[in-house]
Amino acid sequence: MSEKERRQGEARADRATLAMLARDALRLRVNESRAYSAQWTLASNLGWVRWEREDGRHVYCGIRRRMDWITGEIGVSTVPLELDELPLVTSLASVRTNSFRIQLGMLLHGQDKWWSSGGSEKTLLQRLDWLAQQMQMQLLSVTSSTPRI
Repeated sequence: MSEKERRQGEARADRATLAMLARDALRLRVNESRAYSAQWTLASNLGWVRWEREDGRHVYCGIRRRMDWITGEIGVSTVPLELDELPLVTSLASVRTNSFRIQLGMLLHGQDKWWSSGGSEKTLLQRLDWLAQQMQMQLLSVTSSTPRI
């Protein structure tokens, strides 16, 4: 291995993944994600957290990337599941099950919306922070307007 290849490999190893950056943004903005009992999952292009509320329901916040686009997702279930096991709904009015997830774009704009991850790490960090802030603000709406089935 050449010296250049070794340095490039070290630089890649030092770079934070999207999942790690999403976790940092969610921990900063979503109060419940800092609880000792919060359960984190970090995967390729996806970082999410699940915690159990006092009423026994499980709440989820996740940030995922597809190509150069990112979105946030909020979910609710009566039993602990993986984020991708929750059915994706298009509006809170259409929720008829005890487990679901909804994308942030549907909550904010009523449409499937993904945001550009930006052209730099600084812009990506700003977008992740903004997504986490928006999810914190939408949590009460999602958890209080969904039926207990």
